[in-house]
Amino acid sequence: MYPCYRRNEDGRSSKGIRYVQKKSPGPVLAFYLTLWPFQVDKCVSPFLTRDDLVVDSQNAVCKLYPEVFQLLSYLSSLDVSLAIASRITDVAGAVQLLHNLLIRDFFDFVEIYPTRKTLHFIELKRKTGFEFEQMMFFDDDWRNIKAVSKLGVACYQVIGGVRLDFVKSVLIKLLQHYFF
Repeated sequence: MYPCYRRNEDGRSSKGIRYVQKKSPGPVLAFYLTLWPFQVDKCVSPFLTRDDLVVDSQNAVCKLYPEVFQLLSYLSSLDVSLAIASRITDVAGAVQLLHNLLIRDFFDFVEIYPTRKTLHFIELKRKTGFEFEQMMFFDDDWRNIKAVSKLGVACYQVIGGVRLDFVKSVLIKLLQHYFF
């Protein structure tokens, strides 16, 4: 179940929230070095948008890996839930960056707080109703991969950013295994 904001006839969002269950589990993605090539904790927030670029307060450019927006758009077109999980300590900066990079709305579930990665997945299981064995996780950090895989989650290490074709192949295998 995830919140969906109702739209009025004029297209504006109303305050009413309804809950919709998506049919299939989708990927859980980590943040840095998976979606983008920098560490948020090493940037200086606040993040700003200038001339169609997202920059930190010292004008360092913050951008996604090349295939990320295309990947998120593709996943959004499917009937799958999409989540993000991060152990980051600068929660406010991370959330601001998701909004500034125009990707926050792709995610149905957001678990961003400093804790063990396994606790993020326990919370995602509670919120989604999906079993660990139905989940997939993409991260660059081998320690997270090792810890989360012990829960039964299918984990994939990505180096140099998550790639569309790779996620498609993993998603197809998982959906075929559990739903066909």
